[in-house]
Amino acid sequence: MENLVGLLTRLGKKQLPLDTSSKTGKMALVLYEYLMNHTTPTPERAAVAMGVRPGGARYKRAAHFLKLATINALTSVKTGQRSSNDPNEAARYVWKLIAVAKRQSMVAKSNIVIPFLEEAFRIAEEYALVDAARISSELLNLLLANRYYRPKSYRYYREKATYYRQLDYQIRHIRCATQGVEALLGEGRPAEAAAKASQVLNGIASYRQEVDNLRLHLSCYLLELKTALGRADYATIIRVGREAIGFLQTQPAHHHYLSAPFEASLGFAYLQTRQYEEGIDFAQRYLESQELGTLGYAKNAELIILLALRAGQYRLAWRYFVSLEGYLVSETSSMDGWASLSVFEAYLWWLHETGKLKIEAEKTRKPSFIRAKKRFDRHDTPEVYGFHFDVIQALQELARRRFSSVKNRLEDLGANVKNLPDRRVRQFIRALSVIPAQAFHRVAVLRHAEKHLARMEGLAVADPLMEVVPLEMVWEAFAAELGMKRISTRSSTSR
Repeated sequence: MENLVGLLTRLGKKQLPLDTSSKTGKMALVLYEYLMNHTTPTPERAAVAMGVRPGGARYKRAAHFLKLATINALTSVKTGQRSSNDPNEAARYVWKLIAVAKRQSMVAKSNIVIPFLEEAFRIAEEYALVDAARISSELLNLLLANRYYRPKSYRYYREKATYYRQLDYQIRHIRCATQGVEALLGEGRPAEAAAKASQVLNGIASYRQEVDNLRLHLSCYLLELKTALGRADYATIIRVGREAIGFLQTQPAHHHYLSAPFEASLGFAYLQTRQYEEGIDFAQRYLESQELGTLGYAKNAELIILLALRAGQYRLAWRYFVSLEGYLVSETSSMDGWASLSVFEAYLWWLHETGKLKIEAEKTRKPSFIRAKKRFDRHDTPEVYGFHFDVIQALQELARRRFSSVKNRLEDLGANVKNLPDRRVRQFIRALSVIPAQAFHRVAVLRHAEKHLARMEGLAVADPLMEVVPLEMVWEAFAAELGMKRISTRSSTSR
């Protein structure tokens, strides 16, 4: 099943021609439609859709029939114009042309080998497919100098082969350097990583300016971006992201999809630098370029929710949450267990309970803390995010004057604070631990928690999901519930 899905994924959106004159062909069509309409297909559900027994002879024949038809579609070369300007389809088409031309080059006098290679080279240049352009130009250079002798064309492709050979070498050099930088960052050596990246970029600067090639520019931008991400240098991330996106906007439309890593990193940098309004505006514009129902669309919607919650735009966050949940919890999705889905709903419930989030439509369901907690516990989600639920529950119990329960929750959080990987969150939990330690007395709590809050202020979370709404806002909600009397945890009603 996985191999078949992989083949269909490579086929992309091209229509698969199937011979349905036989029963096996008809069942293969049903299987094809099932696989195309479900993101997490299983053999059992596929067999049910086909009306056969899972693993039975008819099921295997239909799957084999579909596999052969898919392979045939992937390896065939169609004449005439391609059906779209999809870069993935263009790349597949180019490599098919090269593969067929290589095979035909063994024929003494083939009348298609040169036209196929020339077409492959033309499309490779149009879509900036450097490796394909190099191989096709080298083959043309070789063939036109010997068997298909054409002096003028030979000289042209000789120059192109030299150009793309050097360009391909430089791009591979940058990619190797990027891998080296990532290794240094993984070993906790950010200064060495930055020095290596700077050395490579300075060394290639003159060549980069001379050739002015799309793929070379993007490789350099990615090296800068990954170095900045590893060092949490958000100012550089924003600069590089803006430069790369601006550069791609000057290129033909079929290259715009290459901006995805820069757009995602730019949204993350806006979040980390607390430029929430700019981040929302950017992420919403970016979302318009994403295909509905894809992982990229879902991740960008997740980013918008987080930015909106940080910025206090709770109705916007709720609107995108409902949209995201509708996709993630569909029958065809395996992403119901996203930790963010549960954590977002828990905070949206708290905001709704406290009147900060108003949901006017009567038919729209309301956020539910119980549903969020059950979803979080049901799936294999990282336990580190579980502190959010304890904080919200402690806050609600404090509002209900259940001081013993608040004390137990906050003391448990304080006892396990070292297990939290983020320094900012650790300081926040230590500030909360002061509340029961100072017997819920407002003045005493604020005085003793001040040092933790001061340390927290200068820090940023490394994992955005560790801070869903501003931690300062949550702290203020706790402080607002404190009174001017010391509370014995044996009492449940005193202020």
